[in-house]
Order: sequence, then C-alpha cells, then structure tokens
Amino acid sequence: MPEVEFEVGHTLAGERLDRALALVAAIERSVVVTAIAQGRVLVNGLPESKKARRLVAGDRVAASWDAPGAPPPPPVAPTIRWEDEDLVIVAKPAGLLTHRTHPRDERPSVADWARARFPELEQLAGDQLRRGIVHRLDLGTSGLVVLARSAVARERLEAMVAHHEMERRYLALVRGAAPSRARIDAPLGRDLRDPTRMSVVLAGKPAVTLLERCWAGPDTSLVELTLQTGRTHQIRVHLAAIGHGIVGDARYGVTLPELDRPFLHAWRLSLMHPRTGKYIEVQDPLPRELAALAERARSSPILRGA
Repeated sequence: MPEVEFEVGHTLAGERLDRALALVAAIERSVVVTAIAQGRVLVNGLPESKKARRLVAGDRVAASWDAPGAPPPPPVAPTIRWEDEDLVIVAKPAGLLTHRTHPRDERPSVADWARARFPELEQLAGDQLRRGIVHRLDLGTSGLVVLARSAVARERLEAMVAHHEMERRYLALVRGAAPSRARIDAPLGRDLRDPTRMSVVLAGKPAVTLLERCWAGPDTSLVELTLQTGRTHQIRVHLAAIGHGIVGDARYGVTLPELDRPFLHAWRLSLMHPRTGKYIEVQDPLPRELAALAERARSSPILRGA
C-alpha cells in the first residue's frame, strides 16, 4: 500500500490539498480524491474530507492509497526492435493503445506493457499513464514507438521530438494515383463542425508532411511519408486534403470491407542516441496482412464499389 508524508513548505502554501498531494506523490488526482473520501488523508493528524482545503506552510500531510490493479495484458504484445539501458524501440500492433489518457480507461497499452517489462519506469516522475513514452501512434496505426528508460533519456528524447530531430517514416496505401513527390503544407486544427475530427483550417497549427510515391496501382498508390511536424491525425488529414485518403481509414479516407484499420504503418525511425550520440536507424516491415493487400493492390483494382 503506497504511503506519503510531508510538511507543507512555502512552495505548496495556498495550494489545494488534492493538487498538492497528487503533485508530491506523483499520482492521479482521482486516486487522491478516492483516498480523501475513504478517510485516508490526514492533515495535522486529523482526517480531512475537503479536497479543496487550502494548505498553509507548516501543515503536515499524511496519506495512503490502494495501488492500482495490474492492467490486463495486451491482446498482442509489442515486439522489441532495439533495446539498451537508455531506450527501447518497439513495434506496436494495430489495435493497441500507445498509452491511455484517462485512468478510468481500462484498455491495455504499450505503456502498461512497458511498465511490467521494465520496472525502472515506475521511478520516472510525471504522468503515470505515459511513463517512458515520448510520442504516440493512433490506435489503428502500427509501427515503431520509442520509450525512454531513464529521466535523462526521456528529457533528451522529448526534446528531439519537439524539435523534429527524430525522423519517422510511414507507409500508407491511398486512393488513386498519388503524385511522385509532394510537400503538403497545411495548418491543422479541430474541425469547426465536428470537434472530434481534425481538419485543415486557416487558424490551425502549422503542419508539414513530405510524400514520396513508391508505386501506383490501378486505383491505389503506396506512398512513403515523413513528418516534419507532429500534429494529431496529421498524415490522415493531409492525405485526405489532397484527395488521396488512406485505404481502411473510415474517418478520413476510404473503407475496405476486408480491412478494419487504416493502412498506415510507421516503418522506419532514426535518431541520435540520447547518451552516446550514435546514429540509430530501426525498421519494422509491413504487417503480414498489409503486405498481402499491397501486393494485390499493385496489380489489381481493390476499390470498386468503395
């Protein structure tokens, strides 16, 4: 049963009890609220029932709470493509979350798998649902994801992502004959009519995707994409905006009965090692079902009636 005890200093003076305890103990506020309701949070030796109580310098806070239950194992575990004492690069299967965004979400994730596989991740401060994850892939996207195993590696890897120093390349099967090369420079933001969707909007955040066609079949093309920014749903929205939506993408592209996910795969990742500075390049081949569909699409039409 985890426990914490601390004296409130000037930094936390005036802060709400629930916020201060969540910060000091590095736990979710929902865990704190539950502990308060159960009478397991003491201020100056007495149970405190008000989560919004403002603390003053000199207050002594003691708390205990139930450790969260072990998350269910993922239906298909990630595959390790690179591992050393500083970082891990894994191949995420489609249908597995990179990390959960809410503690009530009980779906398994790469982050859950990583915490069980690498216990040292529990020592990393910050969001318990992410831990060593420094970037993410959509639920339906497969491919390479980087995890940091130390605080120093995480800081440096997050800086690489923020400054676009980590090159990520994707393969996608798209509708129609895509251009041989293209630079898609279109700002992205929430769709004004549907805030659950992203869209090209003039007031959106800058977004740039580089496209290179691998081949063109009768009614589809296989393209390689390189992100120069990392906006939500960037590749999917950019391709839809130029008329070449991703096959299997029910939200932005074109559906295909035999494919229950977007044909989008993060196949290559390259970066400078956060500690040694050595260049690393890792590749992950197309999953078997995508490779088979691509082989068929290269010589035969697959979108008739779609």
